This record gives sequence, C-alpha cells and structure tokens, in this order.
Amino acid sequence: MTMEELSEEYAQSARIVYHRMRELRRKEMCSKSSEERGHLRRRILALQPLYRDAREISTITKHYYHTRSKANEPTTKD
Repeated sequence: MTMEELSEEYAQSARIVYHRMRELRRKEMCSKSSEERGHLRRRILALQPLYRDAREISTITKHYYHTRSKANEPTTKD
C-alpha cells in the first residue's frame, strides 16, 4: 500500500465519522429528553478527535513524499 492509498483510507474514515457526527447532531436537535441530548452530545464529543486525527493523518500521508523530497532538495544561495 502506498502512502497515497493510505491517505485515501484515512480520508474515507474521516468521512464516515463526519457523517455519523452529523447524524447524531440531528438526533440531538430532535430529542425532547435532556438526558438523551446529553448522551448524544457525549458521543459527538468522543468522535471529534477521531475525525480530526483521521483528516490530519490523511493530509500528512497524502503529501508525505512531496514533503520529504522538498526537505532533501539542496538550497541555493543567491
């Protein structure tokens, strides 16, 4: 598996988590029970770091080779 393929896997995971968070937010907004809203809010909060991390890792792995080749380029002095 290449880093670009790994990047797409993480991006897909981020999309899945994002859609789940949206679904939970809709349920939270429609809920009449404050107990249920609190439960849904905690579930949403638990998913936020997973979403953020998956997006970040996707970006890092997508540009991994580009970043590494840039770091290895010799600098020129004018």
